[in-house]
Amino acid sequence: MLKSVLVALDESPWSEAARVFAIDMCKRFNARLLGVGIVDKPSITAAEPVPLGASRFKVERDEEKLIDADKRVRKLLKKFQSNCQSDGVPAETLEIVGSAAECIVRQAHRCDIVVLGRETPFRFETQDEPDPTLGQVLWSSPRLSWRFPELR
Repeated sequence: MLKSVLVALDESPWSEAARVFAIDMCKRFNARLLGVGIVDKPSITAAEPVPLGASRFKVERDEEKLIDADKRVRKLLKKFQSNCQSDGVPAETLEIVGSAAECIVRQAHRCDIVVLGRETPFRFETQDEPDPTLGQVLWSSPRLSWRFPELR
C-alpha cells in the first residue's frame, strides 16, 4: 500500500506535471505528500575560470545567485503548499541545500515513491538544458537496489 510520496519541485513544466501526478496519487491512496525544493549550491558555486583578480567578484556573484535560488525555491514551495491545500491533500515541504540528486536520494528513504519530472532543471540560472539529476536518482535509488541488482 502506498503511504507516502516525494515530489521534487523545480520551475519546469515537467515538474508541474509531476506535482499534479503526485497530488492525484495521494488523493487516490490517501498518502502523505512531501514536496522538496533544492538549492543546488555545488553547481552554483562550482569553480570556473575567471580573469586575474576577479575571484572576489565571482564569490559575490555566487552569493547573489544563491540568494536568488533560495527565494525561488521558497516561492515554489509556498505555491506547492497552496496547491495542495486547495486540492485537499496534506503536504509537508522541505528546502534542502546541496546536490539535487544526492538530496533526493537521501530523502527517498522517507517515502514509498519518488516522483520527478522528465527533465530536471534544478540548477536554475546556471543551466540552459536539463541536468543529469533524473538519471543519477534512478541509478542511486534505494528502492531499485534490492529489486534489480543487475542494474547496479
